[in-house]
Amino acid sequence: MWRGGSQSLLLAGVSWIRPKASPDGGQVVYETRDTGYTTPRIFLLDTGTGKTRQIAQSRSEPAFLTSRYLWYMGERPCKASDSCPFGPTIATIPYIYDLQTGTEYQSIISTVWDVWPHAG
Repeated sequence: MWRGGSQSLLLAGVSWIRPKASPDGGQVVYETRDTGYTTPRIFLLDTGTGKTRQIAQSRSEPAFLTSRYLWYMGERPCKASDSCPFGPTIATIPYIYDLQTGTEYQSIISTVWDVWPHAG
């Protein structure tokens, strides 16, 4: 973290996977994984307070669609019949999460590469 001309560690020991800033820069959404790269979890960091909260479990690849809505993929453990070249889980269903209501919805958006505007 960079504040007041000095640098400090934020959430030392946390492996941030695919961190993305909110459009206003006030939050960062990121993924973590359990040991063995198993269960993914989505967390939200408030950049003003440094506090985090878990948004979802068994979800991955988070991205802000707007300052209110997050998009991410649902994941489940691989079965013998699955082709899982990247680990013990497989992405299944896309979701949208409403940060104001705390509600998760299935999404018709299959992939999010980038959104605009970027925090500046």
